[in-house]
Amino acid sequence: MKKHGIRHIIFDLGGVIIDLDTSKTVRGMAQWMEIGEEEALKVFHEDDRFKQYEKGEISDADFRDFIRGLAPNSLTDEAIDDVWNAMLLDIPGERIRLLQALKPHYSLYLLSNTNAIHLEDVVLKLGQQGISSFKELFDAEYYSHLVGMRKPDAEIYEHVLEDQGLAAQETIFFDDNPDNIKSAKSLGIQTFHVLHPNDVLTYFNG
Repeated sequence: MKKHGIRHIIFDLGGVIIDLDTSKTVRGMAQWMEIGEEEALKVFHEDDRFKQYEKGEISDADFRDFIRGLAPNSLTDEAIDDVWNAMLLDIPGERIRLLQALKPHYSLYLLSNTNAIHLEDVVLKLGQQGISSFKELFDAEYYSHLVGMRKPDAEIYEHVLEDQGLAAQETIFFDDNPDNIKSAKSLGIQTFHVLHPNDVLTYFNG
């Protein structure tokens, strides 16, 4: 399980630790807006307010009001949160056990583009695995909406390295987004592009 030359591991959250299916949220948004799913996906990717929310630049209330403004019919906060969180699936127990097995051998960090509504739901799912907080699994957590930076911008990786005093060449980063991988690699961080969440298990158990 111990990998030569690696002392520190940085994990993405969605698509690496927790299973993710953004199409579920896009489908719900399309129904709200009474448009096709392809058009809803375009809004999801191109409207800067989604990124602003991930960087903590707009509040939960402002984000919900933005979503309400996209729909012709009135939406409650609960309805918005339910669809917004629909993309978040399960945290498989084997990934929790892997993190627990890795912790004695490496320093572990979580680096995620996320937001307050998602994080609250993720913590509830974590509780279903008998874990009260990510503090039980990671040495430190970095969430885009709390640090005011997001991947793939280089500054967020530099922030983690500097904050923890990590040597880039002794650090490996696991993420499912190729742009995030490219940015981390440009800073000298070792990387692993996760094409399927179980790739992480294979990497350490192979």
